[in-house]
Amino acid sequence: MLLSKADIQQILPHREPFVLVDGIVELDPGRYGVGIVRDVARWDLFSRLRERKSDSNELMLVDSVRPSISSPGVVGIIENVATLEPLFEGHFPGQPLFPGALTLAAMAEVAHHYLLQQEVFCRGAFLKRADGWRFRRAIVPGDRLEIHAEETDPTAMKVTATVEGRIAAEGRLTFVPGGPVVASPLPGQATLPGALVVEALAEVGAVAVLGPDGGTDRLALLAAIQDWEFYAPVLAGTEITLSASLVDMRPSFGKGLFVASSADGPIAEGHLVFGFC
Repeated sequence: MLLSKADIQQILPHREPFVLVDGIVELDPGRYGVGIVRDVARWDLFSRLRERKSDSNELMLVDSVRPSISSPGVVGIIENVATLEPLFEGHFPGQPLFPGALTLAAMAEVAHHYLLQQEVFCRGAFLKRADGWRFRRAIVPGDRLEIHAEETDPTAMKVTATVEGRIAAEGRLTFVPGGPVVASPLPGQATLPGALVVEALAEVGAVAVLGPDGGTDRLALLAAIQDWEFYAPVLAGTEITLSASLVDMRPSFGKGLFVASSADGPIAEGHLVFGFC
């Protein structure tokens, strides 16, 4: 192991339960990094997700979902992001910030809930693609998050999250109905929300950006997700390899190609854009 989890915490401001990478096995600062997750079921975050109470097998992060009155779709509500703080209290110590990955997970959850009511998704729905995602403002404990998921075609939805009427995040999600890749997120199944694979990859990318001598005085925050494909669900017990190849680095932002895979093949890949502050 080139860098252990303890080493990673010296580079990134993340603390438990929001440290998802077990170690870095390859690193060329400013160019690429490769990390591993030995078993998602060993994550403290995974355990906390499974322990969350829910009246629905589809709702894990969102408090409620109601039909939209203005378009085919639904509106999901997180009444107070502070209720989810035990999931991300290590992001960041002393300055809690609702992670972009959990924002994406909540938005996918709302879209997933809507699609499961449609006949074409009677056997389930697997998140296949994320397009044109932008994270536009910080979300902090105390914020009320309103998520609008609007059907754009039978398998895709435009999803927007707002705080006090201002857009916090937006993008398009495409799902696959039926077939061998069908999976439901927690708590209904022992599978990991795909958005958290994005977060694990982003942690490897941040280490690649900052290097082994990086400090916590510089943050790399997720700004956009581009051309993202999910190939397979991540089950408890799976070991994941995470690679981050930085393709464009500038003083205020960077972009990289990120790939997650297991012994069974690819899990997810796409581009992430991150801003520095």
